[in-house]
Amino acid sequence: MTKSKSRPRLLCLHGARSNDEITSLQLIGTDLRDRFDCHFLHAPHVTGPARGLENISDGPYYAWSDPHSGGSLSDIEDRWDEGLAYLAEHIKRHGPFDGAYGFSQGAAMITNFSYPAV
Repeated sequence: MTKSKSRPRLLCLHGARSNDEITSLQLIGTDLRDRFDCHFLHAPHVTGPARGLENISDGPYYAWSDPHSGGSLSDIEDRWDEGLAYLAEHIKRHGPFDGAYGFSQGAAMITNFSYPAV
């Protein structure tokens, strides 16, 4: 008997002021859900919705760092760093993943995480 090969695992990150429900809807137009075992992760910071998203999802909404939440540039950078640490912990606990998909701020998070010297 041959062991069936499982599909590659894809970590999916939403954009700012969004959530996994929105990301799941965004993937409908792609074949990613057919080809990958998609794993969704909410960002750690609760926030309000991006304009128009309240018509698509009841929330809650999240951001990797939300400049609309106020505070200094240092506060925004600290929230971004918290997002990177949160992502690292998730990957440590639930990985490995074969790839990543990110929309908008989620793509920026993946880029920064993949090349932290930036």
